[in-house]
Amino acid sequence: MPNAKIMGTGYYVPEHVLDNKFFESLNPLNIYGYNDEILKTINTSDSIIRQMMGIKERRMASNNRLMVELGIREKYLDIPDQNTADMGAEAAKEAIKDAGLSAENIDGIIVSTMTNLIGFPSAAAQIQEKIGAINACECYDVAAACAGYCLNLDIIMSRMQTNPGIYLAIAAEHMTSIVDYKGANSALFGDGAGAAVIGPSQSDKGLLFSYNLSDPFGGKLMYIYKNSENKLRMPEGNKVMLNAVKKMYECTEKVMQKAGWSKNDVDLYLPHQANIRIIDTLGAKFFHDYDKERKNENSRKIYCNIDRYGNISAACCAVALAEAREKEIIKDGSKVILTAIGSGLQTSSIAIQF
Repeated sequence: MPNAKIMGTGYYVPEHVLDNKFFESLNPLNIYGYNDEILKTINTSDSIIRQMMGIKERRMASNNRLMVELGIREKYLDIPDQNTADMGAEAAKEAIKDAGLSAENIDGIIVSTMTNLIGFPSAAAQIQEKIGAINACECYDVAAACAGYCLNLDIIMSRMQTNPGIYLAIAAEHMTSIVDYKGANSALFGDGAGAAVIGPSQSDKGLLFSYNLSDPFGGKLMYIYKNSENKLRMPEGNKVMLNAVKKMYECTEKVMQKAGWSKNDVDLYLPHQANIRIIDTLGAKFFHDYDKERKNENSRKIYCNIDRYGNISAACCAVALAEAREKEIIKDGSKVILTAIGSGLQTSSIAIQF
């Protein structure tokens, strides 16, 4: 049976950059509990956001109504509105180009997203139309929040056994459309998309193993959710952090065991870019000499781009994977592990041999 091999990758992030000073201008910000109860108000700053979240800036898709409402610079108002499918299509085009193929070669499209503007038709169907993938026979979305891209790859790994073909695995998120700009968590999120073209291969390289966990019990179901006004809420931030470290570490260890890899065998870890404290705590669990400044080899094995893009939900791992290949951090022969946790709490890891 064929393996599922990554043939090409690409990513897209919007032009508009939101720096931390923008969020300072929104002070004071609310910390919400359940049922939109305001627990307290705080003032944020560039230094607080960098320290607590690890973010210097993030990207924002063009949204004329929202940009006017927020008082964002007028020069961006000439750009047409962008949605999740627009960003996903741009990332898909880059991945197809990187693979040396055309859209007509694509047999299936799976999109990981929780921010599809119109609900249905799927973002996958919209992207199929935008890129002209006239031969794609199966196009659908996967809604698993931040864990979506790892699950997307897992699904394609299985599909390659039963229905071999060339698939587009896309993660695209328009997070700035669902954050509450009166909330303290608004500075955490950004927009963007990543994609990979995956095809059959008889080699021993490709998507090798996966490991998944789902744990909505004991109140965890509502640690991260959207309220009735379609705004993101995270009333249990500290509990999310503790679970994120524990469950991503567990999934990563399990998938390494399935692959027969040790920690030192892995060339690059691509963790969900949830928060710099989560990334650093996870890194310290893997390597006793982990350095937050990434001055040694082991520390640099933990990929981090949250400072430039923020948390892009499902698109975090997709963008990181494409960016790491673009920078030639991932090379032929590299052993890579993606791991992410999302609302639910759904956690997923996948081992890839390039």
